[in-house]
Amino acid sequence: MKLTRPLNHDAPTTSREASRSGSVLVTVIIFVMVLAGLGSSMLRVDLSISNSRRSDGAAQRAYFAAESGIDEAFILLRSRLLAPEEGDTVTVGSEQIPRTLANSSYWAEVTRLDAWRFQVIATGACDDERKRQECVFTTAPDGFFQYAAFARDGLSLGDGSVTNSYDPTLGTFASQSSRGNGGVGANGNVTLGGNTLINGDAVTGEGGSIIENGANVVITGDRGSLDEGMTFPPIEPPVVTSSGPLDATADSTIGPGLIGFDEVSAEGGTTLTIEGPAQIVMSSFTLGGGSSLVIDSSNGPVEIYTAGDWDISGDSAVRTTSESAREFQLFIGGDTDSGADPATVSLNANTVLHGAIYAPDASISVPADFELFGSLIARSLTFGEAARLHFDESLLYESDEETLSLETLIWRPVSSDGTPESGTPGA
Repeated sequence: MKLTRPLNHDAPTTSREASRSGSVLVTVIIFVMVLAGLGSSMLRVDLSISNSRRSDGAAQRAYFAAESGIDEAFILLRSRLLAPEEGDTVTVGSEQIPRTLANSSYWAEVTRLDAWRFQVIATGACDDERKRQECVFTTAPDGFFQYAAFARDGLSLGDGSVTNSYDPTLGTFASQSSRGNGGVGANGNVTLGGNTLINGDAVTGEGGSIIENGANVVITGDRGSLDEGMTFPPIEPPVVTSSGPLDATADSTIGPGLIGFDEVSAEGGTTLTIEGPAQIVMSSFTLGGGSSLVIDSSNGPVEIYTAGDWDISGDSAVRTTSESAREFQLFIGGDTDSGADPATVSLNANTVLHGAIYAPDASISVPADFELFGSLIARSLTFGEAARLHFDESLLYESDEETLSLETLIWRPVSSDGTPESGTPGA
């Protein structure tokens, strides 16, 4: 009997399965490697995000720390605990000895730019992050006198008139360059003669216009309209019993203190001196030819209140011992447009007056070449040719306040060299 070897049909199948198993293993290995790589990438991304978050958090804390430097400087300036001179820089903390704020720190440099503006540049630090911010504060003008000249009805400046400003705390007017706070205005029209130079703003009330009554009119500031016309409150003199009339026929001195008179006059070349601090209330005032009125504010300011006439003859003189208009303020209550007996308000061109004048019911016409250091507010104002009006910037502020009123002009992030960061206001 012949033995026959059976055919092995399973052998080829087993070989194919082994090959298939190897492919699966390779696929699995590749998949695991991909997963491992993906996991590693995700870990790196996660670490990057964590580092970025830590960096962003540090930068944000540095930014807020810089804001704290601005805030502290503001409080110190407002409380007058920080008072740099013009052009000087003082510091709040320093990079070596900063102010601490939780896990961040800050320091600030405060520079007085001019009489009324302060620049603060604050740096905040957290870890390796540094952020800087700049803020410029200005003293809020809260005084009653805000212009070199202002009228309720209308204001007119003759040909060749000039306005500017000065700060008496910085020295004499002659020692300062022409400053640009010599604004003028009216609730009605403002008329400017030819070759007039306004170093400041020219403003009108609603419906008023700026009229150029000649060529070469220059206004260095804004031409605009007031949101609301200026109000003209009535004069309220202090209450005092009158001592009767005063007729100074020889050199005389009155003050200091609160004193009341009826008519006051100085005649015949005499000199009448008023010593401050004083408040003088009178029904009218006349300064005759060749006579002089001396306002001595060496020991304090002088305020004069007159209910009627204020008449200064052409060859008389008014002299003040201070260049600050805060030291002499004149309140004229007379109504020049009243019926039978209107008041007279005359200011001569020979007098160089340092003071602030408020005459809400008076229409005042000033001759050519008049010069005023201070401010003049009246019902209407007409200046002759070549008037020179120098606004006293100290009138802008009620400086006797214990705290300084500050407003923000600029607040922005800046780079290390002080330039605005891209995309910020002012950049």
